[in-house]
Amino acid sequence: MPEKLPIQAVLAARMKAARKALGLSQAGVGVSMGFPEDTSSARVNRWEVGINKTSLEHAEQLAEVLRVPFPALVARDDRLAAVITGFTMLSKARQEEVWELIEQSLGADRAEEVHERLGKATPKAKAKKKAKDGRF
Repeated sequence: MPEKLPIQAVLAARMKAARKALGLSQAGVGVSMGFPEDTSSARVNRWEVGINKTSLEHAEQLAEVLRVPFPALVARDDRLAAVITGFTMLSKARQEEVWELIEQSLGADRAEEVHERLGKATPKAKAKKKAKDGRF
């Protein structure tokens, strides 16, 4: 998928691909989301072709119905979408092993940066921030 596609277009393309991979109809997806049977197909079709924008709430519901992690539905990079999807298919123990490999590959400082950017500061990052702010 090209890098500069608008996020709604990315979501629409990934939604359609996931729906087809599961062999679901547009109506089936809409009904699974709780929409009335008589309008569900049209509603999903309008999202897929880009006539209507999908709300974040509906995108989360779509992710559940389509069994795709929400972040993968909106990832512009195909590799990232595949990594996110694959990661969620692993056991928790295997996820930990993969994360440790990622941290090793990044190095300590860049791994800390990842945690900080996501608001999940580790004890090392918290101590570093305190020292930077002049608090000990």
